[in-house]
Amino acid sequence: MIPVANIYKKRGVMFLQLTVTGRHIEITEAIRAYVEKKVEKLRKYSDGLFDVHVIMEVEKKGQSVEITLNGAGCNLNSKETTADMYESIDKAVDKMESQIKKHREKIKARKTTACMLKEIDEDDLAVESEEKIVSRRKIDGKPISVEEAIIHLETTKAVFCAFINQETIRVNVLYGCGDGRFKLLES
Repeated sequence: MIPVANIYKKRGVMFLQLTVTGRHIEITEAIRAYVEKKVEKLRKYSDGLFDVHVIMEVEKKGQSVEITLNGAGCNLNSKETTADMYESIDKAVDKMESQIKKHREKIKARKTTACMLKEIDEDDLAVESEEKIVSRRKIDGKPISVEEAIIHLETTKAVFCAFINQETIRVNVLYGCGDGRFKLLES
């Protein structure tokens, strides 16, 4: 087992630490250079500091390469086993690259949604919602049990009962199904 640590710099910022480990295999300079060259592809996706650990192993069913990427809010893992070590490296790096792309798209989608929510003017929402609201009632601040809410719904002509559940201290809505049974919506 020969760990190799390299820290790459791009525009003066550290962004990738690579460790190559071999199990039942000696890591030659050629394999190490090939791994470094292939892992370079992941560089373009690094926004922050990443740690990449490559584990190469010779098994009965073939030669496997496992790549673990840690950092920047993600922990990704890819493993490939083929008859050739170089092919395993290629496939594992390609798999890791697609995982990183997918992770980045998820982050972009979250940021886009958050930005859209921030851009909505709160005053416009208040005016629009006031025009659509026909009546307004306040929930009694005293928490009650679900059984008490059922009794309240049965004794009044109300269609539903909004209340603060005493067990969860959260707002719940109880409404009847029409056959003596009820549905409970919990927040």
